[in-house]
Formats: sequence, C-alpha cells, structure tokens
Amino acid sequence: MKEVSKTKAFYNKNAALWSSRKTDSFHHELTFMKIISLWPEKASIIDIGCASGIHVPLFLGMGHKLRYFGLDISKAFLKIASRRYPTLTFAQGNILEKESLPKKKFDGFWAAAVLMHVPLEGWGKCLQT
Repeated sequence: MKEVSKTKAFYNKNAALWSSRKTDSFHHELTFMKIISLWPEKASIIDIGCASGIHVPLFLGMGHKLRYFGLDISKAFLKIASRRYPTLTFAQGNILEKESLPKKKFDGFWAAAVLMHVPLEGWGKCLQT
C-alpha cells in the first residue's frame, strides 16, 4: 500500500530527529497500567510499532516481569532501539505483511499510535494476523 510505503520512508529518513524529540513514554502510563493488569505476570508481549523503543521504560518499570519483543517497519528506528536497549529483542516487520511477522506466539501486544498509519482498507488484514 502506497501510504504504508510513505510512512516507512518518512520514519527511515527522520528516525533520529523523531527519537530525539519523543523521549517520554509516560503519557501512556495509565493505559499501560490497565493493560498489564490483564496479562499474566511473565507474559511475552510484542510492542508493535516500537519505534526507537519509546515505551520500553514502561516495560522495564511497571512491566518488568514481561518478556519484551519490539517490532517496527523502520530499520532506522530499530537501529536506535537496539543501541538504546541492547539486551532486548527487536525485529523489522509490517503488520500488513504476515510473512514479515515473527512466527512466535505472544500472550499480548502493545500498539500505541500504529493504526493511524494503516489505511482503513488494511485494518481487517492487520487485525487478523
């Protein structure tokens, strides 16, 4: 989809600038607290659209017993995330391309600000995977 390609290109080009300005994951703190109360204590969680690891502090803090896996479409974001959090696992994938997603099953997912980048006609496809 053309819109997804534009999003990927934008974030690959602007990952460093975006990451330097977006450093506070705690505006999602209340939502995160509600969601982690629904997951088993040592659940494996995939952070879809992890960007530069912006929500990792929530996982290392309140969700410290969760097993984290970060996924993003942008290689540039993943390089930053891997440099910031070298002990965590990150991979490139596109929720509209099932073959690009990890084969592993997860107990839950976190996907803050992801669907806004998916064209409406792609929602059914990405929500099925």
